[in-house]
Amino acid sequence: LAYLFTEANNRGVNNVNRAEVFGGDAKFDFGQFNVWGGYSQSNLKDGKANVVNKDNYAWYAGAGFKVANVNLSAQYREIMPLFAAPGDWGRIGMWWNPTDIKGFGAKANFALGAIDVNLGGQWYQGTGKLANGLQTADKINRYVGELGFKVNDAWSAMLGGEWVEWKLAGGKPR
Repeated sequence: LAYLFTEANNRGVNNVNRAEVFGGDAKFDFGQFNVWGGYSQSNLKDGKANVVNKDNYAWYAGAGFKVANVNLSAQYREIMPLFAAPGDWGRIGMWWNPTDIKGFGAKANFALGAIDVNLGGQWYQGTGKLANGLQTADKINRYVGELGFKVNDAWSAMLGGEWVEWKLAGGKPR
């Protein structure tokens, strides 16, 4: 569980001078299976009055399975357009801390002695919560592959790649 409270002496954008962020995470292991989930919310305020208290949360839930040297997992998450917590909750290409998205992701890890192979994908769409935000017809697909090699106990090397497809109603970014 976490609670973060920040306040400034002056007013910023939209007369906001205070942020309250709270949430929690949980993970449970059942032998080879595990499940996890979390929720967080960011309330932006002018003093004690709420300025942003709608479409300002994020949540996720996932499950995984490990057998021998293979680890598989899948997760669903939603990050609303007005979620504004400090910290790092991931990236899509060059877009750090994405908001206004919902969708699934999957990962597979194969540990083959000194070699690790990691493959993953995320398939998102917009939430459709804001008129000028991402809409549910907007699609963002992300694919990741990594090949790691353990040289010794202190050194390892990794080669990886990422491909992001943007299919937005308003155009296709490059």
